[in-house]
Formats: sequence, structure tokens, C-alpha cells
Amino acid sequence: DRDVTGVQTCALPISRLRWGEIQAGAAGGQKSLLSTAERQDEATEKAYSEILKEDLPLPLREMLTGQREHIQRMHDEVKALHNKG
Repeated sequence: DRDVTGVQTCALPISRLRWGEIQAGAAGGQKSLLSTAERQDEATEKAYSEILKEDLPLPLREMLTGQREHIQRMHDEVKALHNKG
């Protein structure tokens, strides 16, 4: 799939949610769900860092940078919850 800018998109957030629901329901509960979210956030942050190494148009770079920063903040919150529990 591609978005309106022609950038390839993926279903990572949806697949992460589904996998987390399955994993939490099957065995480990909230701790397992948070572990899954943490791993996926780390992988997503790495993917954003890689693409931001490319020569991108400024509007796209700004959008991706903002998204990466949001993901980093959410990852910090998930990590704090995981460590708390």
C-alpha cells in the first residue's frame, strides 16, 4: 500500500496490536503485552532511523521525524509501565 505522498505504508501498528492481544490472552497477560510492545517500538524506531538517513524532501523528513519522536515518547511510557509491573 502507498499513502497520498507515494510512500509505502505498512500495517505494523495493527499487526503489533493483534499479536499483543493474542500473546496476552494466551499466556503472559499485561507483562507479556508490554514486552511485545517494547520490542516492536524498538524495531519501528530503528526503521525510522534508517529511512531518515536517506535524502528525503523536507516535508516528508519533518513528518517522519515527528512520527519517530512520538514513537520514542510512547516507547518510554511503555518501558516505564513494563518496569513498574
